[in-house]
Amino acid sequence: MNGKDGFFYGIPSSAARRVVKFNPLDKSFTEIGLNLGEGENKWLCGVRFNNSNIYCAPFASNHILKNDTIDGTELGLKLPSKGVKRRIVACLLNGRMDG
Repeated sequence: MNGKDGFFYGIPSSAARRVVKFNPLDKSFTEIGLNLGEGENKWLCGVRFNNSNIYCAPFASNHILKNDTIDGTELGLKLPSKGVKRRIVACLLNGRMDG
């Protein structure tokens, strides 16, 4: 994901436990944020809103991942779990739901 701050962000899916921040100027990578644990296909897409937040839609995770690219904070917005093993991947784009 292209962050509003000039960096690119890698969404953690299977092997990754953290969001990866890529600096295109010096080509460096930095792991940022919380340890999001193990698991496969946690999040598969993300959308950056004008407020600098990147929201990642869950696939096998039980929460939406919110990453603030300005202050570097992360937050998991928990979804109700009703025995669903896989979730539908959907991304918000221009104020509407695409999936």
